[in-house]
Amino acid sequence: MKVHFSDWNNVLQDCVKIAGNCDPLDADALVLFNDVRGSYKDIAEVAKKAGKKVYVVQHGRAATRDYKQFPLIADKFLAWGKADLERMTQLGYGDRTEIVGCPITSRILKPRPHDGKYVVFIPINTNKEEPENLQVYYKLLELKYQSAGLKLANLQRVLAEKWEKGKQFKDISDINVVAKLLPRHEQQLYHGDTFVSNPDDPRHSEYLFEILSMADCVVTLDESSTEILVMAADIPVVCCDIFEYRDFMKGIDKITTDGVYHCDLESLNTTVKTALRTPAHKQKERAAIVEHELSVSLGDATQNILRAIGYLA
Repeated sequence: MKVHFSDWNNVLQDCVKIAGNCDPLDADALVLFNDVRGSYKDIAEVAKKAGKKVYVVQHGRAATRDYKQFPLIADKFLAWGKADLERMTQLGYGDRTEIVGCPITSRILKPRPHDGKYVVFIPINTNKEEPENLQVYYKLLELKYQSAGLKLANLQRVLAEKWEKGKQFKDISDINVVAKLLPRHEQQLYHGDTFVSNPDDPRHSEYLFEILSMADCVVTLDESSTEILVMAADIPVVCCDIFEYRDFMKGIDKITTDGVYHCDLESLNTTVKTALRTPAHKQKERAAIVEHELSVSLGDATQNILRAIGYLA
C-alpha cells in the first residue's frame, strides 16, 4: 500500500518513518492534516474523484470546529480523543470518525532536575504580537524580582562574601521566567530568558518539550493545543483570562477546563505561587481532560493511525 502524508508541525513524522511518503499521484491513500482550507481542500476533492482513499488526522486541539463551517470531504477523520468524536457526532460525522490518540504525546520528555522554580510563559498566537501578552509577561517578571529581592535581603552577608571571592551568579531569583516565543512575537520586548522556534521547523515540538522538561508551571492566555500537551506532561497550567478573541479568531468559543487555574491579571502571581507550591492539586483533573481529549490509554497513536488507514493489519 502506497501512502502520501501531508503534514504540519511534523505531527505525522513517525508515520512517514514507517510507511514512507510517496507522490500523491501514485498513492493508494492520502493522509492530510485538513481537507477544508486552501490547496488541501482541492487535493482532497481531486483524490476522491480519482478513487483514492482520503483521511484527515487531527492536527490541533478542537480542530473539528472546522466542520461547523465546512463539509467533511475525507472518507474518515482520525481524531485525537472523545472530545472531538463527540463534536463530529453532533455534526453528523460520527460514523466517519475514529479515535486514534495524539502522536505528539510520545515526544514528551521526563522532567529534568533543576535549581529553583521555572515558570514558562507561552504567549497567545494570533500571527502577531498582542498587548495582553506583554501585560502578563511583565506581571510575571514582578514575581521573579520579588523573589530576587527577598533573597538579597535574607542572604545579604552570604552573597557579599561569595562576591568577594569572585563568585558569579547567572540569576539570583529562585523563580525563573522563560518566554517561549514564535517569530511573530516581538522578542526585544521580552526582557529576560526567551526561546524562539518556528512552527515550520521540523523540530518545533521537540523544542517545546525540551523547555517543558524544566517547567514547574506554564502560564498562558488561553487553552489551546500547546496547553493540552502541557497537561499531558502533568505540568500545572495557569491561564490569565484577559484576552478576548478578535480578528480572524472572532466567533471561536474559548476552551475552559477545570484542569487549569484561571485568574485575572491582579491575582496572576498569587495563582502561580499556588500552582508552584501544590503541583499535584489539579493532577486528577488534568489526567481526566488529557484522556478525554488525547486518548492516551489507546497506546501508540502512530500505530493506531497506520491501522486505521489500512497500512497495518
